[in-house]
Amino acid sequence: LKMKDEEMETQREKIQMLQKEAAEVKALQENLTHMTAILSEREGEMKLYQEKMRMLEKQKEMHKTTLDQVMKEITEKKEKTESQREHMLEKQQEKQRTAVSKMNKELEERDQEIRSQQELIAELEKQQEMQRTARTTMSKMSKELEERDQDIRFQEGKIMILEQHGTLQVRNLLMDLNHMKGNLKEKHLELMSLTHQIQELEKEREEVKSLQASLEHLRAVLKDRESECDSQREQLRLLQQSKEQQEGHLQELRDKVEKMTLSLSKKDQELESQQQQIQEVEEVMEMQLKTVHDQLEQALETLKEKDRLIDIQKQQTWNYEEKSEQINVLHRDLEYTKAILKEKEFTIESQKEMIETFQKKEQDSEQQKEILQHLQVALKEHEQEIVSLRKQCEACKEKEEK
Repeated sequence: LKMKDEEMETQREKIQMLQKEAAEVKALQENLTHMTAILSEREGEMKLYQEKMRMLEKQKEMHKTTLDQVMKEITEKKEKTESQREHMLEKQQEKQRTAVSKMNKELEERDQEIRSQQELIAELEKQQEMQRTARTTMSKMSKELEERDQDIRFQEGKIMILEQHGTLQVRNLLMDLNHMKGNLKEKHLELMSLTHQIQELEKEREEVKSLQASLEHLRAVLKDRESECDSQREQLRLLQQSKEQQEGHLQELRDKVEKMTLSLSKKDQELESQQQQIQEVEEVMEMQLKTVHDQLEQALETLKEKDRLIDIQKQQTWNYEEKSEQINVLHRDLEYTKAILKEKEFTIESQKEMIETFQKKEQDSEQQKEILQHLQVALKEHEQEIVSLRKQCEACKEKEEK
C-alpha cells in the first residue's frame, strides 16, 4: 500500500507538472497568436506603405509631366522671344538703313544746294567787285567831266577873249568846242550805261542778300536735322543698351533654366536610384515575409505536433525530461520569432525614414516648381518689356516719318 501511495503521489506530481506544462503551452500559444496578430498588423502597415509609395510614384509622374510641360512652355516662349527679338532687330536695322539713306540723300541734296549757293555767292561777289570797279570808274569819269567842264568854261573864257582878237582863232575854238561836246555826249552815254549796270548790280545784290538769308535758313534747318540725327542716334544707343540688358536678363534666365534642368535631372536620377533601392528593399521584405510565414507555419506545425505529443504524453505519461526539452524548444522558437519581429520593426522604421526622405524630396520638387513659376513670371515681364520697346520703336518710326 505504501508503494501504491508513493506511486500515486508521483503520479499526482507528474499530473501537476503536466498541468503546469499545459498552462505554459497555452501561454505560448497565446503569445504565438499575439505574435501572428502583430505580424498581420505589420503586413497591413507594409501594404499601406506600399500604397503610399505607389501614390508618391504617381505624384512624381504627375510632377514630372507638369515639369515637362513647363519646360516646353519655357522653350516655346524662349523661341518666340528670340524670333520676336530677331524680327524687331531686323525692323530696327531696316528702319535705321532707310533713315540713314534718307538722311544721306537729304545731306547730298543740301550739299548740292550749298555748293550751288556758294557758286552764286562767288558770282555775286565778282559782280560786287565789278560794281566797285564801275563805281570807281564812274567817280573818275565824273571827276574828268568836272575837269572838262572847267576846261570848257576856261576855253569859253578864252574864246570870249579871243573873239576880240580874231575870227580864225574863234573858228578853231568852236571846232574844239564841238569836239569837246561830242566827247561829252559819249561820256554821258557811258554814264547812262554805267548807271543802268549799277542798278542791275544793286538788284543782284538784293538777290544775293535774299540768297544769303535762305542759306542761313538752310544752315539752321541743317543744324536742326543734325540735332534730330543726334537725338535719333542717342535713342538708338539707348535701345541698343536696353536690348543688351534684356539679352543679359535672358541669358541669366537661360542659365537659371539650365541649372534647374540639371538639378531636375539629378533629382530624377536620385529618385530612380531611390526607387531601385525601394524595390530592392521591397524584394528583401517580401523574402523576409516569406521566410517569416514559412517559419510561422513551421512553428504552428511544431505547435500542433507538440499538442499532439502533449496529448500522447497525457495519455501515456511520458517522462518529464522530454517535456522540458519540448518546452525549451518552444521557448527558443518564441525567442526566434521575437528576434524576427524586431528585425521586421527595424526594417519598417527604415522604410518609414525612406518614405519621409522621399516626401521631403517631393517638397523640394514643389519648391523647384515654385521657382519655375517665378521664372515664368519673370519671362512674362520680359515679354511685356519687349512689347513696350516695340511700341517705342514704332513711335520713333512715326516721328521719323513725320
